[in-house]
Amino acid sequence: MIAMAVLAAGCAAGTSAARVGMEKDQTDVVFGFTPPTTPAVVAPRTELPPGVVGPLTVSGPAAAPAIQLPVITTLPTFPQFTAPVTVACPTAAPDAPIAGAATTSTVGEPAVGAYKWEASGSYLVDKIKVPLVSSYTQYVRNVAAYDDPLAGLNDPSFKFETVEPRINGGFDAFDWQEETDPTIPASPVGGLVLDGITLLSATGAPEGSYFTALGLGLLFIPLPVTPGGTWDSLSFDPTHGLLTLSGQVLTTNLVDACGTLLEAWHVHATLVDAGASATLDYLVAPQYGGQIISMAVTGSFLGVSYANAVMHTGQQNPSPLPAALR
Repeated sequence: MIAMAVLAAGCAAGTSAARVGMEKDQTDVVFGFTPPTTPAVVAPRTELPPGVVGPLTVSGPAAAPAIQLPVITTLPTFPQFTAPVTVACPTAAPDAPIAGAATTSTVGEPAVGAYKWEASGSYLVDKIKVPLVSSYTQYVRNVAAYDDPLAGLNDPSFKFETVEPRINGGFDAFDWQEETDPTIPASPVGGLVLDGITLLSATGAPEGSYFTALGLGLLFIPLPVTPGGTWDSLSFDPTHGLLTLSGQVLTTNLVDACGTLLEAWHVHATLVDAGASATLDYLVAPQYGGQIISMAVTGSFLGVSYANAVMHTGQQNPSPLPAALR
């Protein structure tokens, strides 16, 4: 989802398909030609490390001085606990059935494991658009029952974490709390709630906090789902400041998870984070424990400016969780 690691989802009446996909030839050209009197002798090619160009020398009867070209390294990518996903993501057939239909109430808990995600769009660095990596891995872990003191008596609740790569290195760990069937009407914690975001190193070790809710967390969707329902939520961190989210449940949309169609509830929301705002369109799947399976962002999200960034899951069932994250 969300790093981020976190995109523009469609919004239309009824169920609509959101088929989002992700996805160097060097040529030396010499202009002008003078017939040589003696055939030129070209020095043997020097094998170079991957991603590096130069130095390059040419020898002959009247060879020019050696030219030292600048060293060019490959662009950085998100660090990974496991090897980056390189397998191409297939698309669902036009007549493919829906494998996971959306429910209004939460069914079970999120499945622990590693999920391939696909991404498109850009983020901004000094007003320059930088493309997002086309695929990365989101991890779901630490699923456990939770007795929320702010919830109604005996209301079923649980917690879980999603871990995603961060744009500037390391990872973000999102701390979620979910009250699946609240007995208190319009409860500020009656649904999927973000309680905090922990900053992790490239090896998964905690190294700080982006946001930790003091009291109420940020409500991302009330449960059970009410189509057309609206809400406003706010959460405060004494160090980071105030986060507010105003959202509305629209309708169900489809996610093409690398050939498997998954249905989820489309939420359109505005997030204001310490004065900076973003437009969010995300899809929540109660049938998979209330996980967010797609996120579209335009604006400032977690301190990063995004331009039409779209991220979505590419797996219905996760791969095993890496040992470093258990």
